[in-house]
Amino acid sequence: MALITVLLVRAPPVNPVLVADIVSTDSTVRVIAYYDQATGLLHVDRRAGDRASGRDMEMWLIAGSGPPQSLGLMPAIATGSMTIPAAFRSGLETATLAISDEPAGGSPTGQPTGPVVAQGTLHIL
Repeated sequence: MALITVLLVRAPPVNPVLVADIVSTDSTVRVIAYYDQATGLLHVDRRAGDRASGRDMEMWLIAGSGPPQSLGLMPAIATGSMTIPAAFRSGLETATLAISDEPAGGSPTGQPTGPVVAQGTLHIL
């Protein structure tokens, strides 16, 4: 009787998940974000901090030395999702996510106008 040994090798995921811990320097704002490459969704879970009265928190993507690109307003509730536009999806493995404090409705200029309250870098989980 022959004994056959099978070696199972776990292949890396086809679409790895990217995560970022977006945190302020004093830890008053903290958001855990993960990007699902298969769906194009950035899932956010706000663990600390909230928008100021009459203000909104806006999420920005900064890839390399490029200018910040708005991903939209942070959900009013603690968890939610936002779609990463197809044009921004390449090169996310080292991109920075930043949250700025903006007037209600978001930045009127298309660039951050208020202070950056938290930031973190995406990396492969």
